[in-house]
Amino acid sequence: MFSSRSSDLGSSGSGYRIWVRDLTDGSTRQACRAGDATAESPVISADGSRVAFESLATNLAGSDVNQQADVYWCDLASGEVRRASKPATDGVNTSGTSLNPTLSAGGRYIAFTTDGLNGAKGREPG
Repeated sequence: MFSSRSSDLGSSGSGYRIWVRDLTDGSTRQACRAGDATAESPVISADGSRVAFESLATNLAGSDVNQQADVYWCDLASGEVRRASKPATDGVNTSGTSLNPTLSAGGRYIAFTTDGLNGAKGREPG
């Protein structure tokens, strides 16, 4: 799991994308669909099924117009992307930045830091 903006990996567009390298078969593929901003600080679950990352993208998972970094969760099998830092109050925008994601072994639970005052408490991604 790594982020890169290299065009040698087969991605178009600018900015960093998240990639997964399979050490068994030697393949490298883009982990999740790209948004309109870079994706950084990727982490992968211990079972290799899900990833989490941070991004300023506004088009990855619903409306996001707060111009703050958010944390996203992606299922590698389905490609589904959810914004994990979606707040409990209005369901749309946090009042601060969310960073440093980490995942549980199976990828069901995510933790991250935030300076937003209305962060989601005790919820699964999405």
